[in-house]
Amino acid sequence: MSFEARTGRLATLQHRAGSLAAPVASFSHAYNAIGDLASQTELTNSKTFAYDANARLTGVTQIVPTPTAQVESYTYDPAGNRIAFRAHRFRSRISRPCGSGLAFAVGSRGPDVSQQCDKLLQRPGDRLRRYRAIPLRGKIGRSDRGFALVVVIWAIGLIGLLVLSYLSAARLRLRAAANIASAARAEALAEAAVATAILELESAGGPTGAARPPFDGTPRFCALPQGVAAVAIENEAGKIDLNASSANFLARALTAIEMTKDDATRLAGSIVSYRSARTNSLSAEDGAYSADGRPFGPRKALFQSIFELDQVLGVTPEQMQFLRPFITVHSFLPEPDLSVAPPALFAALTGAASDEIARLKDRPFPNTLDRRGYPARGGTVAAVLVHVEARTADGATFVREALLTARGDMPGGAQSIKEWRGGRSRFGAELMELERQGLSIPSC
Repeated sequence: MSFEARTGRLATLQHRAGSLAAPVASFSHAYNAIGDLASQTELTNSKTFAYDANARLTGVTQIVPTPTAQVESYTYDPAGNRIAFRAHRFRSRISRPCGSGLAFAVGSRGPDVSQQCDKLLQRPGDRLRRYRAIPLRGKIGRSDRGFALVVVIWAIGLIGLLVLSYLSAARLRLRAAANIASAARAEALAEAAVATAILELESAGGPTGAARPPFDGTPRFCALPQGVAAVAIENEAGKIDLNASSANFLARALTAIEMTKDDATRLAGSIVSYRSARTNSLSAEDGAYSADGRPFGPRKALFQSIFELDQVLGVTPEQMQFLRPFITVHSFLPEPDLSVAPPALFAALTGAASDEIARLKDRPFPNTLDRRGYPARGGTVAAVLVHVEARTADGATFVREALLTARGDMPGGAQSIKEWRGGRSRFGAELMELERQGLSIPSC
């Protein structure tokens, strides 16, 4: 390590592996007249520094053994703030011997920087290299900036797509939650209307009371908090009893409600066989049920619910849904009471036209059926079906049905809820019309 005698500034610095070994690292510094670092020479490269009149750094030139040089330039505003920086790399084009005083020059595509040959060469016999600026496809950084712009655009698009997907999913979840809440509200309203109808039946002395209406399924529309409801009460005596009807009547009734004669005859026989008592431990019917893939045979006992009909061999889900409004197991009558029969069943059993029967299946009320020639049968009403449809202000609809049977252990009109089930809408169009017109209707 050595220093300048006059100023004491660092002049040279060398590092050796041993006292006599060649230098591992070496630094030589030279300064200009005002003390700024003018050059720095190492074992394998050198740097020169340029300054303006105000002693501000304006350029750095670095020379390395490989045919590459780098020039950096700096620009300042009148206040002395650095406002621009440029860097250039150059590749060698020609090389020739270095003569005394020969200058090193950078080509016309970069700034001219001159330096004496003896300051650039570090070992005798080195050849001075002339360098020319070779920009990479125009100005340095332009292609990089274009690529970065494309990446940024793609990133923004991807982030936007993710945000849009998140918002769409959140919107669907909110809508699903609102639908669930609306459906729950409609269900609560329907069950409240069923409870109200049961209380009205009790207060009127039950289905057997003197004040009872005919219970033919005619709907009554009433208002509920934040919704409307249709309440219809049906006398089960007006339906086909699966336990009490004969095979001949079942076949005739099923044919009348638009089943083919062969299907009606086959289904009637299957129903009677299913409910009839078993005569031996194993019959051909058991084999038929087994061949149909059923793990059970015919019940060989009376039906306990209309929903057992789908266990009868040959009954399809479509037929089950089709017959559901017209059948019962609680009337104990061999034939329906036509004064309270469902409109479509009444029309079918009284010989109405097919198109009239089809219309009454889809929309039973209002209708123009004339039941005057079919007086009501007297006696106790064994069971009624309370059918309620509730519709909320936001359009959710729920159907609840309650099957009530008379309780023999209770005096008066006490009822027992035999079944609590869902159902299919019958009066949806009427409820929508009431909601649309905003008509004033009595409270439930």
